[in-house]
Amino acid sequence: MNTFTVDRRQKQLRVALLAFAVLLTLQSIWIIVPELIRPSPLAFPRDARSLPISPSERNRAGWAAKLALMRGDLWAEAAIAQSPELIWDVESRKAAQSADQAEVARATAEKAATLSPYDSRVWLFLASLDCLLHREVSGTLKMSYYTGSSEIVLMPLRLLVATCSDAINDAELQTLVASEIRLIITHEQNLKPLILAAYQDAPPSGKRFIETVIGDLDPGLLATIRVNKRTE
Repeated sequence: MNTFTVDRRQKQLRVALLAFAVLLTLQSIWIIVPELIRPSPLAFPRDARSLPISPSERNRAGWAAKLALMRGDLWAEAAIAQSPELIWDVESRKAAQSADQAEVARATAEKAATLSPYDSRVWLFLASLDCLLHREVSGTLKMSYYTGSSEIVLMPLRLLVATCSDAINDAELQTLVASEIRLIITHEQNLKPLILAAYQDAPPSGKRFIETVIGDLDPGLLATIRVNKRTE
């Protein structure tokens, strides 16, 4: 092997190593910069009284998601940070502050769901918006159950959304909701007031469903619900 061939191969190796170093640097920037920009990890709001998200946190969450491009977890945080008040508007049946705000929030959540279809928070956010905007709820709500049926933090809103419309008439959804109610009654009794809150906000079909599910499980809770029903 002559000197010219050796020099050429050494140059090729150096170019390859340089290209690898550049790619590694770009990947590091892609990973690190969004982490530096993003706010502290955002917890899913447990109720309408959860601490509001500041405009600074909202902007940082949005920029982190955009820079990361394909990180579904950051897009999920951006969706939640963008319009946290919309998540719980379903509780009071208020219309969204603007259709544009709801559509932007939904577009962000849909992107998050595409990139992280295993994130039950995103599916529940979509279901909440669908309920608020009087759209079909059962599909997105089922996905929330499939991807996170035992996530306690999601139960308060999920029960409200499940009983906010005629979606509760879906047989498959009835099985999922009934299982969640049983879990609350048997293992998470501190969450039992959620069942009462969902009952109070539910349409007639939702009320009948809740009464049927808790009838044998918790006669005392059923009696409380019926007393409150008579006083409404």
